[in-house]
Amino acid sequence: MSLRLKSILIVVAVMALLTVVLWGAAGYVFERSYQKLEQRELLESYHRVKGLLADNQEMLSSQVGDWGAWDESYDFVETGNPAFIQRNIPASTFKDIKVNLIMFVNTSGRIVYEGWYDWKTAQVTGSKISLHNHLAPGSRLLSHSFPSDSVSGIINLAEGPLLLAARPILPSSRTGTIRGTIIMGRFLDDVEIERLSKASRVSFAVGRMGDPYLSPEFSAVLTAVSSSKQSLVKPFGERELAIYGLMDDLYGKPALVLRTKIPAEVSREGVRAERAYTLILWLAMGCGILLLGIALHRVLAPLSALGSAVGRAWNGTDPGEEVPSDGGGEIATISRTINGLLKVVRGSRTSVAGADPARFRRFFERVPVGCYVAGPDGKMLECNAILADALGFDSAGEAVAAGLLVCPDEAQRDALLKKLAKQKTLQQQKVELSCRFGKLLPTVQNIVALLDTSGEVQQIEGCILSHDEPVAALPDDPPAGEAVVAAPSEESDPAAGDTHGDEAGSAVQPDASPLAGDDGDQDETPPT
Repeated sequence: MSLRLKSILIVVAVMALLTVVLWGAAGYVFERSYQKLEQRELLESYHRVKGLLADNQEMLSSQVGDWGAWDESYDFVETGNPAFIQRNIPASTFKDIKVNLIMFVNTSGRIVYEGWYDWKTAQVTGSKISLHNHLAPGSRLLSHSFPSDSVSGIINLAEGPLLLAARPILPSSRTGTIRGTIIMGRFLDDVEIERLSKASRVSFAVGRMGDPYLSPEFSAVLTAVSSSKQSLVKPFGERELAIYGLMDDLYGKPALVLRTKIPAEVSREGVRAERAYTLILWLAMGCGILLLGIALHRVLAPLSALGSAVGRAWNGTDPGEEVPSDGGGEIATISRTINGLLKVVRGSRTSVAGADPARFRRFFERVPVGCYVAGPDGKMLECNAILADALGFDSAGEAVAAGLLVCPDEAQRDALLKKLAKQKTLQQQKVELSCRFGKLLPTVQNIVALLDTSGEVQQIEGCILSHDEPVAALPDDPPAGEAVVAAPSEESDPAAGDTHGDEAGSAVQPDASPLAGDDGDQDETPPT
């Protein structure tokens, strides 16, 4: 994998990981934040409705107090004068003061007057027995010890929840003996709930506990709200959010389930904001990757060009070719350094090529270990006298003319070539050589391969470290020049790992050719 591809993949991976982390964190923050905002708004609406109902109780109590501290009411509860009813409590009075109930009760518990107003028919009707159950002797509604006493709250009647207030009946001076109780009430029916919803700008509804006709909506949440004693928030349809809570009656017991709902606009805005943020984030990541790609291209492209130029200068035929080093910066500095190294290497090549070939030939012939040069097909091209003698020949020329093979077994030779192509130098390698009379000579060698530009083995140079007993000449030797190539036989030992023989081994360094030159012996002339 190239450096450019690695760099691009690393940058893309880092940017993608960073984007995913930011997207996940932002989604979590957006969701929690907008949910909290929406629930806070919903809770404020819920408390606003409860506060509005409490304010209505106070207003109703204040209104009842005005009627209770009135000389005419003080006289009426004692005498029951019908003229008071005709003059002060017509049907229009109920409508003006927005009540459904007006009741006068004297201190003995007798109901002097009871009137119920129907908003739909605009008529005043008689008594309702369901309220009388709350007017027994000692009832909280009728028990007033002080002129300032006031009782208000909600009573759950069969006709519906009734918001009422009771005050003692006194003279206008608010002093004197209490002669009874005046009670006024207002049903929390659809008309009143609509009026209060408009006043508070919050949509709400109530469900009466114990109502056999309670809607499924309130029935489903009644158990959860009653057991937890806390408000319950849940979706109301697809576009609204509702909160449910309990309201106590006049006696401090749960009587109503109050539901307040608001449009779920905050959540929808949160979802839209999250989507917009996600889109911006991914666009930013794409732009970042593009800009980084351009920057990497500007940095890595010169490096790639430098690598190609170095390859051309190293493998090219022009001995004076150099790596371009125009301009400034680190790339130009590296180019000039490489050009200097190329000059040193080329100088070394020139000195080696211009050396006296006879010196290398003398060393090759007189080195005290067997050496050879072979082609990629295993055929021995050159060898010295030491090796020729070990192979059973009188001279190196006879050994080369015999067409001897390094690794006569083709499969073993292919494996050796692959190993050399990969490692270039092998040490302590067990190799068989074909020799005279069709025999094989197991050896241990140091081997160096010369490769071409494509990495293929072009030549093998070997130095014998140890071998088995050399092959002795026989009287009936075949004539010189007749190649005798031995194939592997059952008598030959393929595992030629034993290092015994007459010749002493000499190790060859991995990076040095076994045919290295010798500056001694200037007198000898190379054999023809």
